[in-house]
Amino acid sequence: MFKKIAIGLIIGVVILGTAAVCYAQDSNSKGGSHTASGRAEAESVLSEARLVAGGTDVGVVRDHNEDSYGIFREEGVYLVADGMGGHAAGEVASALAVERIGAFVHSPFLNIFRKAWPEMAVLWLEEAYREAHWAIFRRSMAQPTERGMGTTAVSIMTTPKGVWIINLGDSRAYRIRDNAMIQLSHDHSLVQELIDAGDLKTPEEIARFPYKNIITRVMGTESNSMSDTFHDVPKRGDVYVLCSDGLTNEVSEEQIVSIVRSHGEDLETSVAELIETARLHGGRDNITVILVMM
Repeated sequence: MFKKIAIGLIIGVVILGTAAVCYAQDSNSKGGSHTASGRAEAESVLSEARLVAGGTDVGVVRDHNEDSYGIFREEGVYLVADGMGGHAAGEVASALAVERIGAFVHSPFLNIFRKAWPEMAVLWLEEAYREAHWAIFRRSMAQPTERGMGTTAVSIMTTPKGVWIINLGDSRAYRIRDNAMIQLSHDHSLVQELIDAGDLKTPEEIARFPYKNIITRVMGTESNSMSDTFHDVPKRGDVYVLCSDGLTNEVSEEQIVSIVRSHGEDLETSVAELIETARLHGGRDNITVILVMM
């Protein structure tokens, strides 16, 4: 499996690299400021996280934790997965997602691509999502007690060309800059589809909607398992937040920003306070959060 993917990606690198060289030569021969400004912007992009912290908690209501997370610091990849399914199947699904994606992340190809050709690293990580999906699906078909299990997955990868976000399901990625937080991922949920279609327009309508827990894309089931990929250019001091909905259903965006900013570079304390605040607000679900400061 790895060999087939690696061969395909290496061929792609050669083809795309050749095309890039030809394009750069053509652009330089034509002159103009576009290439120069693009180079200056790329050189200023932060490529590695300065500080990272993460944590997970079962919450107040649940009796076991179906969330999992992975911090792959050397490879610049950070991942949160929120499992679902009967018995302990959700726990199995999220752990398997982190394990299978982690196997791809630990491959030497990832870091080679990440530093030299980030777009290829993104393709590699997207393939990791697909492999994790099928690993979970095969496991659920083989184990009747785990039939129908699945998981969300949201990750960021830091590269010399910025931060790439890949998400599947309704776990989220945010970026805090100064005192503002924006969501970088896009929920794959019924409520989000209705918001996008204009059928739910006000915060009150969204709050009253009874089926907010229905996810339209999930890793490991027969439903749509296609992930979305986004790109962001970080600035020094930005904090990326990866979390399961056990955090965002209990703690407002304003509270998250206030907590993170109040502790500065002490991300461990920020993570602990975010989890404790979610518990104090009800803790109806498992709570997982990773903070990545650039």
